[in-house]
Amino acid sequence: MPFQNFKRQGFFAVSITVLGLSAQPALSSPASDLLDKYNAWYLESGFEKASYAEAIESGDTTEIRDYNVAGVFSIKNDEGEPTATFYADVTIPKMVFTGSAVDGDVFSYDSLTVGKATFDIRVLEEDSAVKDIASAKDLKPVAQFSGSMTDYTVSDFSEKWVDHPVLKEGISQEAFLQLLGMSLNTSYGSSAISEMSLTFNIADEFVSDTVLTGFKTGSIKDGVTENHLA
Repeated sequence: MPFQNFKRQGFFAVSITVLGLSAQPALSSPASDLLDKYNAWYLESGFEKASYAEAIESGDTTEIRDYNVAGVFSIKNDEGEPTATFYADVTIPKMVFTGSAVDGDVFSYDSLTVGKATFDIRVLEEDSAVKDIASAKDLKPVAQFSGSMTDYTVSDFSEKWVDHPVLKEGISQEAFLQLLGMSLNTSYGSSAISEMSLTFNIADEFVSDTVLTGFKTGSIKDGVTENHLA
């Protein structure tokens, strides 16, 4: 990917990466083991928060309450200089996993249901040197992508766990490509979102509000779409 496209595509890709990785499983089950791995990676990479209030196990069901991941991170060019700084905050009050299992490095579950999730992802000034959530919230963002989604479901999910790049010193172009490549380790039968509300704001000069309803996807095998839904 030519680097001139890197920053332009970074906002969307980082948004999807954060949102996607936040909707993962938790506690003393294969579902929880995978979430624990992601939480440890978030914290090792410099995020301030990556935790949940409680996990309730009942048979093959794992219910996670008050999950939150939040932090500040930057994207760097080939010379190691920051080209964009991001603030991200994703909150999921309740998510339920059924039929979780693990086989070697492959984690799976039969279904995931998220009643509601909210997200706030901001691009900050390159020279802001922000390192914590409180400071990031006080700054006026260059761009902001925020909103919520309702009744998010995923079926027949599996992921092969691989080493993740540590992002504490910023996301280099190599690490960015590694993040995108992580999708190749993921498969699922289908996914659906009942409603998603999105607000995209660029320096108060361009504001767009969008509501998507009845969004569905077909199956994904190793990160590649196999079947499209009509």
